[in-house]
Amino acid sequence: MLICDMRFQQNLVVKMSAALQCGQQRLVKDEKTYVMGIVNVTRESFSDGGLFYKPEDAVAHGLRLMSEGADVLDVGGASTAPHVTLISEQEELDRVLPVIEGLKASGVDAICIDTVRARVAQGALDLGASWINDQSAGLFEHGMPEVMAQADGVVLMHNGGGITSGVVAGEQVSYHDVMGALRDFFIGRIKALSARGVASERIIVDPGIGFGKGLNDSLAIINGMERLSDIGALRLIGISRKSMIGAISGIKDPKQRDIASLGAVAVSVLHGTDMVRTHNVRAAVEFLKVFDACRR
Repeated sequence: MLICDMRFQQNLVVKMSAALQCGQQRLVKDEKTYVMGIVNVTRESFSDGGLFYKPEDAVAHGLRLMSEGADVLDVGGASTAPHVTLISEQEELDRVLPVIEGLKASGVDAICIDTVRARVAQGALDLGASWINDQSAGLFEHGMPEVMAQADGVVLMHNGGGITSGVVAGEQVSYHDVMGALRDFFIGRIKALSARGVASERIIVDPGIGFGKGLNDSLAIINGMERLSDIGALRLIGISRKSMIGAISGIKDPKQRDIASLGAVAVSVLHGTDMVRTHNVRAAVEFLKVFDACRR
């Protein structure tokens, strides 16, 4: 079994050099730090719930993020924040499908659907989305891997408590070695999904900052992203406006944490992050252009 696992890990390293497509966007590791813009079509999201709930507002917001330099738009209709009740599947479909349809009609095709549900993911792909961002890493619904196999890119997030566990934001699930736990989790999930047709070279891994991780573990992840460098195609991190930024900076209002978030972004990129998921695309793009140029 150990030899088999070692061969599987070596296979991940061989395949990770391939470029990823998201619509017409081509993403190549080490070419630059990519930016994923957040389009929350929700009432419940912690910092912008309700702002873009109407489809026309969400489409306009997505177009604005693309004009500011986003490489990919992450469209989600169901908040998975702790203590938020998961909405019905039909409501989630009603929220996101008109937005994806509107973005496509406006010429945007670099679209990722943020969902844990197979039917929602399939509906989004049918309308032209290219990626699936599953915060349960394909564990919430048994049918999700078959839908993932159709996508050009798949984001797997590590959710420390599970999306229905009730883990409080920032609460620490006990980790002796958080990066070791993340490596084991992602290797196991990629192996399982590969057996169901999801190509490892199309997988992006996200350590899930704030999901069952306390401040110390979150800091360890930000400083340890290189330990995931041989897993999947790209490493994504979502730090934008998170509670850990508030804990460090003392800024209570999440909407005021954009500048402070860039400090954590810089360190995570320095340690191997390939893509950042953010609410404030303009700030991230401008910052990363300078940061990447100075670093490289």
